[in-house]
Amino acid sequence: MFGDAGLRDVAVESGVIAEGSINRVLEGKQYNRAVRLHKLMYEALMRIIWKGFQVWIESNHPDKGPQIRSTDLKIRSIKEDVCHETLAAALDDDSCVQSFDMFAKYLHFLRTKHGDLARFWMMYIDMVETLLGLIRADREGDWMLHLACVRRVIPWCFAMNKVNYARYLPVYYAQMTQLHETCPELYRHSIKATSPYSLDQESICQNRCLIRQQKKQSTKIRKQLEEHEVLVFDKGLCHDTI
Repeated sequence: MFGDAGLRDVAVESGVIAEGSINRVLEGKQYNRAVRLHKLMYEALMRIIWKGFQVWIESNHPDKGPQIRSTDLKIRSIKEDVCHETLAAALDDDSCVQSFDMFAKYLHFLRTKHGDLARFWMMYIDMVETLLGLIRADREGDWMLHLACVRRVIPWCFAMNKVNYARYLPVYYAQMTQLHETCPELYRHSIKATSPYSLDQESICQNRCLIRQQKKQSTKIRKQLEEHEVLVFDKGLCHDTI
């Protein structure tokens, strides 16, 4: 749907995706490239929206202009000291909170009152946010975020005529939301589960030992193969000489 609306041309002409790969990327058959494309497209659209937001503030809420500019400077300063503390301080700042509330109102304005084109691309932004939410839930082991994103995916399955997903995803969602009653132990495990990508120090040490053992074994096998090749070559050379 979005490919024919211009996403295909933007991806190819910007050099993000090669022309020969764009069809497979849009069909979801090249996962890493597709995620990279949607991340870049999402960031580009959000930058355009932020510029429009500043113009909208000046036109409709001029008294909020200095506050928005102050928030913009604070956000730009985060890149000089990227850490959890600076991000948390910026998010807890009153001016930032009020600016984010105004930005949410502007997004609602784009979804409802700014025309069909803006509404169309806001749907794309919502879908990418859902995709990124699913990826984050999987990486961080966040069960509630996973269910929330699945809930947001279900209407799109019906809208895009994905029959199997539209048939079984609501059943999956209904069963998983009742997990605390049907299987309390599994539910507690899901809530407490951590990301499969995050390992404690002991697991890291064990994995390093396994990697070293695997390297030694691979080196030993490679040397044996090289010796075997040399032996075969020498025998062949001797046979030819005789």
